[in-house]
Amino acid sequence: MNLFLSAPSPPDLPISIARTIPTTNRHSERSEESLGVGFLWSLVSSHSASPLLLLRNKSPRTPRNVNAAQVPSLVIAILPTMTALSHLLTLAVLAIVLRWLWNSSATEQAKFAAGCQLFPPTRAIRILTLSGGFVFTTLFVWSRLSLRQTSEWWVSWLFLAFVALFLFAYPPLLSIEVDGIASRSWFGQEKKIRWEEIASLHFNSGNRQFTVRANDGRKISHAGFNSDPAAFQTVIHERTRLPLKITQPGTWKSKTFEVPYEVFRPEEDEE
Repeated sequence: MNLFLSAPSPPDLPISIARTIPTTNRHSERSEESLGVGFLWSLVSSHSASPLLLLRNKSPRTPRNVNAAQVPSLVIAILPTMTALSHLLTLAVLAIVLRWLWNSSATEQAKFAAGCQLFPPTRAIRILTLSGGFVFTTLFVWSRLSLRQTSEWWVSWLFLAFVALFLFAYPPLLSIEVDGIASRSWFGQEKKIRWEEIASLHFNSGNRQFTVRANDGRKISHAGFNSDPAAFQTVIHERTRLPLKITQPGTWKSKTFEVPYEVFRPEEDEE
């Protein structure tokens, strides 16, 4: 049994030296194992760090002429420019839409009915009102169905306010009748000024609005969104023969001057 438990001692060596041989072998094996484990650990650690180094080398770098700390300052400097460009774009779109509405008003002619001349809203303003009302009505329904947060309760009511704005901004139907001028809105409100009640005529050269004012303060205006503004102004001017007060808007203050009726009709003085 002892033959399987321990190796036999060499015959030519003393017993003390022979006993030290297995111990020395065991220490050397442990040292070799420790060296092998250390070598493997160093190898694994070096390979595990290499992908990180590769990713670090492949990561995008900041240009040499721009410091990383300067990037937020550059973004902040660009924001005012983008805001100014958005405002200019909004003003340009608004100017184009108004130009389109005024051109359509000048090209469409008035309609004649029994005993009166009608000046309905132009086709362009009808298209704009219907499309805007449809878009904001759709947004109102969508916001009521999809937005569930209590902090966003005002969004749907904002869309509803735009719907009401489009409906109430729709111009009324203007008419020149035998006894005066009438204005009828789409929801039934009617206003009428008789010829003898007209006190003054006004024209704004900035927004091309022609206004008829009565003695009691009532007024009917052709704001350029109804058809044939030139005929509306000419018929009323010839019927009343009142001077026309023209307002020219300025940068700080508007200028108003009065032009008599004889300036528009000089041939009547010769007769």
